[in-house]
Amino acid sequence: MSLFFYFLQREAVDEIKALLKKGGILIYETYLKRQNDIDRPRNPAYLLDDGELIGYFRGFELLFYEEIIETGSGKRKAVARAVGRKR
Repeated sequence: MSLFFYFLQREAVDEIKALLKKGGILIYETYLKRQNDIDRPRNPAYLLDDGELIGYFRGFELLFYEEIIETGSGKRKAVARAVGRKR
């Protein structure tokens, strides 16, 4: 199983997927570029475009996916979340 939260290095995505064994689970959650409309500015190089994260799960069995503006704990954040199983 691999877990990635609030970290985006696009160049490493293919390597991360390759390291998973067949049947392995990848869980990924990180900020969308829309976060810059909500909170302090962040470097857009480390933020996802809408629909970008789901593209990284091609070839995986997609178990869960969402892009939302979350409002829990009194703080708003724009995130994409995905859970997939390597086929």
